[in-house]
This record gives sequence, structure tokens and C-alpha cells, in this order.
Amino acid sequence: MMGLNPQRLYPLIALGLLAAATVWLERATRVTEERAETGLRHDPDLMVRTFILHRYDATGSQQYQLTGVDLTHYPDDDSSFITRPILEFTGEGRPMTVRGNQATVYQGGDRVYLEGDVQADRTGDAQHAPMSFRSATLTVWPNEERGETRTPLIMTQ
Repeated sequence: MMGLNPQRLYPLIALGLLAAATVWLERATRVTEERAETGLRHDPDLMVRTFILHRYDATGSQQYQLTGVDLTHYPDDDSSFITRPILEFTGEGRPMTVRGNQATVYQGGDRVYLEGDVQADRTGDAQHAPMSFRSATLTVWPNEERGETRTPLIMTQ
């Protein structure tokens, strides 16, 4: 009986390693191509720490101000995620401040979805008493100074 010569196994080992590397490389590039083709990546393109955003009307008067601790913008759906947002309406009428634990801003700022201990406070004037409310969620359309919630609301006036 003849013994196995290790030198005869080297080409087989090298061929096996080459085949395994080829299979791995094909699978690795296919996953990357699929991700690029679907465009479903939700990666941020902008991150800001401690910000203030002002919105003005056509006459140059400030309508509202949005502040927060962190803002992360996602280009795939043009949304922004904000931690500890404060939305302050300073336009016509009585000033109002809306706060929450977090918010998502959609449609270029046309819609803001606040959640987590949402609180709104509106100052009083000669004709109106001060008003405040609390809710778990609130959707705000800042340009229209309009809000809506589908969760229970506690209002105090």
C-alpha cells in the first residue's frame, strides 16, 4: 500500500479555496447590487445637533420656529426625525408652543407627527383664557396652524 504524498494534495486544496472564494465573491456582490437597484435604503444624509429652524411667510413675518436636540434627515422619503422637538407658533393670533419626546417631519415640513407626552400651551388674551392640552400623539400642519390627534386628549382652559 502506497502512502499519500502531501505534494499531490496542494493543487486540490488550492482549487478548493479558489472555488470557495469565487462563490463568496459572487454572493457578496449580488447582495450589494440588489440593495442598490431597489433603492430601499433608509440611510441619513444629514445629522444636526441642537438646531433652530425659522419659517417665514411671504411678507417676511415669522410664522413658526422649530427647535430640537437632534435632527436626522433621510433623503429616500425626505423625512426628518427630531428628538425633543418644540414647535412655537408666533404668527397671527395667540402664540402657541407644542412639545413632544420625538417628531417626524414629512413633506418638506408641511406635516409634523409628534409623539410621546405631547403638550401644547396657548397664551391667553383679553378675549380668550389660556389653553393647554396633553396627548400621546399629535399631527400638525404648521403652515395651516392646524393639528389632529387620534389618541385621547386632555384639554384645560
